[in-house]
Amino acid sequence: MLNTVKSKVNWDLDLKEIFKGSSVAFVLRIAGVFAGYGFALLVSRWYGSHGMGIYSISLSILTLVGLFGTMGIGTSILRFSGQFIAEDCPSKIKSVYLQGLSLTLPLGILLAILLYQLSGSIAVHIFQDESLELPLQIISVSLPFFVLNSINLELIRSFKKIRISESLRNISRPGISFLFLLLAQIIIVNINLPVYGLAIGIVITCFISYFYVNWKLGKFPKTNQQGISKSHLFKTSFPMMLSAFSFVILGNIDTLMLGKFSTIQNVGIYSIALKIALINSFVLVSVNTIVAPKISEFYWAGGKKDFEKTIKFSSRLIFYFSLPILLVIIFFPEFLMGFFGEEFIIGKSALVLITIGQFVNAASGSVGNIMNMTGREKPLRNILVIASILSVLLNFLLIPMYGINGAAVANMVSVVFWNLTAVIYTKVKIGINSFYLPLIFK
Repeated sequence: MLNTVKSKVNWDLDLKEIFKGSSVAFVLRIAGVFAGYGFALLVSRWYGSHGMGIYSISLSILTLVGLFGTMGIGTSILRFSGQFIAEDCPSKIKSVYLQGLSLTLPLGILLAILLYQLSGSIAVHIFQDESLELPLQIISVSLPFFVLNSINLELIRSFKKIRISESLRNISRPGISFLFLLLAQIIIVNINLPVYGLAIGIVITCFISYFYVNWKLGKFPKTNQQGISKSHLFKTSFPMMLSAFSFVILGNIDTLMLGKFSTIQNVGIYSIALKIALINSFVLVSVNTIVAPKISEFYWAGGKKDFEKTIKFSSRLIFYFSLPILLVIIFFPEFLMGFFGEEFIIGKSALVLITIGQFVNAASGSVGNIMNMTGREKPLRNILVIASILSVLLNFLLIPMYGINGAAVANMVSVVFWNLTAVIYTKVKIGINSFYLPLIFK
């Protein structure tokens, strides 16, 4: 009886932590929205769809190459941190972090050099627009900082310092970029200013996260305990890297292929539709921020009951907070797109299509984190790789015929495919259903 009471008390505390942590992450993400969308509004109003297109392609390439540079190490750090906390060996986290840096930083620098050298060829031969050369060179300089910052943020997240990690992730970089653009615009008008702002925001945020991480790790007791070997870290991270890389493909390939088969202006319009549609996933990302380490901690500690309760509670939380956002976007797509300028209104149908896919993403709950945090990173990798291939094929077939709407259909189908496939896998293999839709799935 006493154990049951203790379990109930512990779960109530965990429930409170999930709700409080998710709320904090959501509020910070909303604050980041004002900075990020304010930045996008300035770019679209001052530089039009062409300026927005240049910025979006630059950001997509930075994200794509940068995620490859992290090698999935950030997700591994998050996964092993939960395990080490469950084993009461938190000092091992420092060893894993340092090993991760020794793998990712050299690769990040190498990729930055390659991107800088190839920027002209990419601009001319892939996008047929030489004006992209300088923006690609700018982001190549920020690439190693992007890699280091990504690792730092996941480590901070593993400490459950949600306010810090989400402030740096969602407010610091876009906020700095926004302020830079406002001030720089007073002095000079240049279509590449948004990309300069992006790079400066990344560099400054990286320094902040780096100093915080080193201060935090310095408080750990000195120990000779080793976390895991570098080879084991790489072996675990590689499938996660492929999964993360596939996520980036799913989120950016439509933008890049629009740049290849359509116009930079259409890229700008589509990127605004995508940015608005992704508001629907903010709740999912916010909940995942706090739930991911909890899933790992409960699963590896053998707390099956708390593990299942966490997933079911988070699925309902995600659904009910995402639904109002979905309805607003579905019913007012023209108003939302027109807010960024009249030329963006033609992307209203694309906005609705992408939003439908994002709603299925939200209804599927934390399914990706469930698979990653429970050692099913390889099956998740396989699902995401297939979804990425599907996305590339659909974009290749549909963009030349339907332009922006073709890219939106490809995005919607691939997102729905990987989410539902992952939901079915977790139900069959783990025995847990993360999908929530009232009156149908509970």
